[in-house]
Amino acid sequence: MTIIPAIDILGGKVVRLERGDYSKVTVYSGDPVKTAEKWFSKGAERLHVVDLDGAREGIMKNSGVIGKIARLGPIEVGGGIRSAEVVGELVSQGCIAVVGTKTLEPGFLESIEKYKESVLLAIDSRHNKLAAAGWLRSTTIDAYEFARKNQEHVSGIVFTAIERDGMMRGPDLKAIKTMVEAVEVDVIASGGISTRADIDKIEGLGAYGCIIGKALYEGKIKL
Repeated sequence: MTIIPAIDILGGKVVRLERGDYSKVTVYSGDPVKTAEKWFSKGAERLHVVDLDGAREGIMKNSGVIGKIARLGPIEVGGGIRSAEVVGELVSQGCIAVVGTKTLEPGFLESIEKYKESVLLAIDSRHNKLAAAGWLRSTTIDAYEFARKNQEHVSGIVFTAIERDGMMRGPDLKAIKTMVEAVEVDVIASGGISTRADIDKIEGLGAYGCIIGKALYEGKIKL
């Protein structure tokens, strides 16, 4: 099981949100690059970096900082990726691009097909329905069906149960199981993971890895 530390960047700081709520912010560091150095030094194989400003505004806002982090080691990047050009730029830096909102537009995934091996599809689920635009917009699209239909264009799925994210109350194991069974590509689970037992349960469901944020920053889980 690959454990992937999360670095969520908002206003140049490392933060965690509760259930994606931008009004419920906890700041953990004022230096995302030093935070990345710390996780790599503790043995992280890769990091999950999210440009929260970009996710909310629809255009990447922290590219400079993310570029510096990319030079430290392997990272997957999400938030504000709304064009094939941006995907190409990230891949050229050695990053894995995590695409979400833009994938709702017909033809986008096909337009980045050549980067398939370096692209993950973000499936952010609220009550089993897809959320978009930094989780600020809800849809009526079934999250699992969307993943199943679009998995051929990506190398894996990043699946987040929004109701659990940042709450440290345990992951939505039923939802993770449903997603793992719905697709044939690797699934990386996120949201609510707070103990080693949670990680073991997710591994038992067949997920490739898990993204952990708050539990790492508050010392509940150690790498």
